[in-house]
Formats: sequence, structure tokens, C-alpha cells
Amino acid sequence: MPQQPGQSMREVIDRSPVSWFQKRTVLLCFLLGLADGFDALAIGYLLPAMAAEWAVPASTFGPAITIGLIGMVVGTTVIAPLADRIGRRTVLLGSTLLYGSATAVIPLVSTVGELAAVRIVAGIGLGAVVPNLVALSAEYMPARARGKAVLVVLCGITIGGFLCGIVAGAAVPTLGWRSVFLIGAVLPVVLVLVCWRLLPDSLGMLVRRGRHDRARALLGRISPEAATVRLDDPAAGPAPARTTRIPVRALFTGGRAPATTLLWITWFATYVIVYFLYSWLPTLLGQVGVDPGVAILAMSLCLLANTVGGLTQGVIIDRRRDYASLTVGLPVAVVVILAVPAVFDQPVLLTVLICLIGFFAVGVNQALSTITAEIYPLDIRATGVGWSFGAGRIGSLIAPLAGGALMAAGVAGGVIFQLIAVPAAIGAVSLALLVVRVHRARRATAPAAAGSTAATSS
Repeated sequence: MPQQPGQSMREVIDRSPVSWFQKRTVLLCFLLGLADGFDALAIGYLLPAMAAEWAVPASTFGPAITIGLIGMVVGTTVIAPLADRIGRRTVLLGSTLLYGSATAVIPLVSTVGELAAVRIVAGIGLGAVVPNLVALSAEYMPARARGKAVLVVLCGITIGGFLCGIVAGAAVPTLGWRSVFLIGAVLPVVLVLVCWRLLPDSLGMLVRRGRHDRARALLGRISPEAATVRLDDPAAGPAPARTTRIPVRALFTGGRAPATTLLWITWFATYVIVYFLYSWLPTLLGQVGVDPGVAILAMSLCLLANTVGGLTQGVIIDRRRDYASLTVGLPVAVVVILAVPAVFDQPVLLTVLICLIGFFAVGVNQALSTITAEIYPLDIRATGVGWSFGAGRIGSLIAPLAGGALMAAGVAGGVIFQLIAVPAAIGAVSLALLVVRVHRARRATAPAAAGSTAATSS
């Protein structure tokens, strides 16, 4: 479609067909997410084998898991927002190289304390990657496909976790748990070498830095009319001040305080669910008598169901152009979670119910990134997404500690599992309120946009 002179970058991207360059950018982000998910979720699969070799109770790994997740909080809240000043590509590739290098050290450790020291370094890198994958993929895709693109990227994380389960099931019995971590170290390093050449930086960041020729060159791979595009995209906003202070306050200005608060509550609640399952599911199922092979399969298929659920939400959101479908998943998950302990002795039904939790609850967690990216303008988007993930990471810190403490205290496995329904119910309420606010904001801005269009036409 011919572009009119003076159109902004956002308008050109939204009106142009999706190019191979944009698809390749999303594919690279997907692969970076896959490597991130492989390394982040490996500990859940390998914990029973590590505990057996080191002759320690599985519950003693709770602090080590939490220390790694503290690193992720630092990555999401401190390192990820640096992309708003130094560029998404730089932060993405540097963080990927950091966690890949740290993971390469894990096969050399022999105590829980040593594991914790290495995992906190890996966690910093892992935590900084995901928010910038979301922000970069959202920036390069048109509005009509942005939701699907973001969810495809996030599905890379769960597919990485699913593949890790497959690899662990095949490799641990013959090659040992160390072989899985070695694979998790090589994969991100290889991807950094590939992305160093092929992954573009943020268009908005290039413009704010005055690199207009580079921005036009990249935009030319999306639209043939790049030479006529206005490089003062209103969505980019003014250049952020060069200061060491992370602009968290901006997330609570401009009427965004209620949405940010509800968003953080929802991320927190869903991450408690996600990281309880990812940290303890195989171990907990093993302790209530479920066969280890069934436990690993259930977790792997839960991740696959998570991917399907996230993609389904993305398709619905893009077609309906609203977030009403997000309000269904968590209430359904509450019911399913409460029913799981009744089928611990029925492997097939148990696996089906755990997959339903993955589809409805964890799938909603993935789709949250779409609504998060919409709430914040480009100049604070990485900060907004990063702090939302950070709020979620706080929930992820509680889950492994609580799970380990409950198991160490001898609480029945069924009771432990049913306690996950509490954060699911809290998340259901906060997400419903958030969706109502977003839809009201859209309706409030629609008349103003229509009036502006009419005035321009006249």
C-alpha cells in the first residue's frame, strides 16, 4: 500500500504487510526465548537427580532456587530497563551471554551453596532477556499482529522448557544431569553469535540517538517508502534523561497508577502458580507416589499446554481486539487445581488436569505481556514490562521457598497442591478489574480520535 508523506514509523509499520525481515526478527526473539526457557526451567527437572547424587533432601534446594530467582528479579527490574537508554539489542545479547556462561559452570558444582552462587548470576541474565524480547518484537510488528507475535516469542520460553524435559528424560539416565546443563550453556552462546549479525535494535532508540540513516535502512526492509517517513514517532515520546535513576515513577503517572497496581498483582499471582509448578511439580508428584516418568511427562505436557493456551489467547485477542478472554482462564484453573489431589493415583487423568492448569492458568500468564505492552508508551515500555515481570518474580521467589518449607514440615501433598488455588483466585479478581479499566480507557479515547480524524478531513 503506498504510504503518504509525513506518516510516522508506527503508522507505516501498522499499514504495511508483514515483511520477511519482521518475521525473522520475531523468529530470532522466539529462539532467544527458547534458550532462556531451557536454562530457567532445567532445575525443576534435574533437582531429583541432583538431590539423589548429593544425598540431600529435595526440600533443601528451595533456597537455591529462590536465590536464582532473586537474580531474575534484579535482571528484570534493574538490567532490563537499561535497554531504554543503551538499546534492546545490547541488553539482550549481553544478558544471554551472561546466563549461558554461568550455566556452563553448574556441572562443576557439588553443593547446594555452590549451585546457589552460580544460579544468581545466571538469574540476572535470564531475568533481563524476556522483557526486552517482548518490547522488541512488539515494536517491529503491526498492531493487527502484535499480540500473536508477542505470544509466539513467549511461547518460545515454554517450548524451551518442554524440550528441556524431553532432553532430561533421555539424557539423565545415561549421561547424567550435568549433560543437560552443558546443552543449556552451548545453545545461548550459539544464538548470540547468530543474533549479533541478524537481530536489529529498537527503531525508536535509533531515532532518539540521532541514527536516522540506520533507522530508515531498517524501516526500508518493512516498507519501500521509508525515505518519506517522519522520524518523530509520537509513540516514542521525548528522549529519556540520561540519569542513573530507573524511571519507575513514570509507571504511576499519566493515570497509569491503578492499571500498574492491578498489573503487578496479576503478574505476582500468576508467577506464584507458574514457579510452584516449575520448581516442585516432579518432586511433589514423586513424593505422593506418582511414577517419576509420569511426573516428568506431566510437567513437559503442562508446558506444551501452556504454549497452546498462550497462542490461543493471542489469536482471540487479535481477532476481537479486546482482552475479555483473559478473564476466563484463572477461574477455571481454580476449579481444576482443587480437583487434582483426587486423581493422584490415576496417571492419565492426572496428566490431563495438569495440562488444563497449564492451558488456562499459565497460558494467561503468557498473554499478560500483550496487555502490558499496550498500557505503556514506547519510551517507558521496557521499564513497564520489566517491572511487571519483576512483580511476578517476587511471586516466583515465594513459590519455591513455600513449597520446600511445606514439604519439609510434612504437609500432605494434596493440601500443598490445593493451596495454589489461592493465588489463582487473587489473580482472577485483579485481572478482571484490569481488563475493565483497559476497555474503559479505549472507549474514552475513541471519541477523541474520531473527532480528530473528522477535523482533519474537513
